[in-house]
Amino acid sequence: MAAATDHVLEWIVGIPRRQVQYSINNGWVTLTGRVGLHYKRLHAQEVVAKISGVKGVTNLIDVQPDKAVLS
Repeated sequence: MAAATDHVLEWIVGIPRRQVQYSINNGWVTLTGRVGLHYKRLHAQEVVAKISGVKGVTNLIDVQPDKAVLS
């Protein structure tokens, strides 16, 4: 399950490993970290929830837009 989570976060959602971390406990995945766009936060939760063996997802990812984008 951990390898699949690594794969979907980096290759499907496009979130570098250093930005989002996760823990797995009895099939429940908790996502933490920071992304710059809200849709990436939601997409991460959606794709992780579809991994075989995942019972649920707690999404604690913060959204902090890049200041350069806001300027």
